[in-house]
Amino acid sequence: MVLFRLPDYDLAARRVAYGLIEARSVAHAPDLAAFPTMPVAQVRPERVAYEPGAHITVEPVQHHGEGRFDIRAVVAGDFTQLGQELDAAARSLAQAMLAFVTSTLDDVTDATGNVVHGTGEPSWEALMTMIEKARIGFDPDGQPTFAIWPARAAERFASLPPKTPEQQQRWDALMARKRREFDARQRNR
Repeated sequence: MVLFRLPDYDLAARRVAYGLIEARSVAHAPDLAAFPTMPVAQVRPERVAYEPGAHITVEPVQHHGEGRFDIRAVVAGDFTQLGQELDAAARSLAQAMLAFVTSTLDDVTDATGNVVHGTGEPSWEALMTMIEKARIGFDPDGQPTFAIWPARAAERFASLPPKTPEQQQRWDALMARKRREFDARQRNR
């Protein structure tokens, strides 16, 4: 069966398919939602500066996927096989994107010396020990800014019980020291 296909229809179908694949990839890997995407004409290497005169280059990666479906079933209104192929492509894209994001984050944090790998159950003591070793920033409201990756780990830390008075005292002293270090770095720029 030969179908009449116009290039504009083909382009529209690709946009819909790519949109569905991208949306579904976030369902397969919710951590990707933290990294918004936008269409660009050309993807170029990105330079990430982490201190004056020092940077790393993040090279773009290509991801290719293939799928097959029976167009006659789609024309007849049966989208089962098409949906399965799009979902498989989304799963593959999610795995590739997570690998890219993780690798990029690892490269940047390793270059800056600003990474701490934690093990064991989350606790206020573990979080403060990790923050002791890392360089953190502060937002305009004076709140500390740092990332805990992956999102599952961040959710586990967010579910910790309130700090004890001793933990709160250590936290306040730690944040005051980290704020002084941050301010000193800002003055040297």
